[in-house]
Amino acid sequence: MCTDGVGHLVLGDERIQALMADPRLDLVHQQVVMTLYSLNAQGKLDEYREILPIYLSLAWESCEEILDAIVSVGLLNRTNEGIELTYPVVDDGTGDSCGCHA
Repeated sequence: MCTDGVGHLVLGDERIQALMADPRLDLVHQQVVMTLYSLNAQGKLDEYREILPIYLSLAWESCEEILDAIVSVGLLNRTNEGIELTYPVVDDGTGDSCGCHA
């Protein structure tokens, strides 16, 4: 999953970075966070249930445990419809994107 189009925004947000530095999150959790931001930028966040098990090669139950950890540090909220990012970012057009989000 390419995060090129949103990476600079997520990495440049001090609130997001402080939460991603929480020791409860490992590299897999951080990759999932970046993937969720990428999906959101494409208007496809609602597809996370289909994409995460494929991307992570895990059963859905394991994906839910990862999402629960991300929720616990405050980067993600559960809603009746699914999930939402606590700190959404808006593409400002300044990143060096590979173009896959175009």
